[in-house]
Amino acid sequence: MNKEGFIKELSKKINISEEQTKAINEVLENNFLIGKKNKDKIITELKDKLKIDEKKANEIYEKASDIIKDGLIDKIKNPFKDQD
Repeated sequence: MNKEGFIKELSKKINISEEQTKAINEVLENNFLIGKKNKDKIITELKDKLKIDEKKANEIYEKASDIIKDGLIDKIKNPFKDQD
């Protein structure tokens, strides 16, 4: 899945604007997604950047992780399939 596809999918899953989703994507691109310390850092950055509470930031992190994980699994299962 490309960047635009990710932004649209995340925007749809968490029901926020694409502009807010672009800010989320920026935070995610600047951090490595795996690891407890990184998760805490990402959640803190999301809270600060979007002015949201920890529960919403955690929800965003989890949904973004799921989208990325699903994209990786699909790529492994279908390595020659064109991605959106």
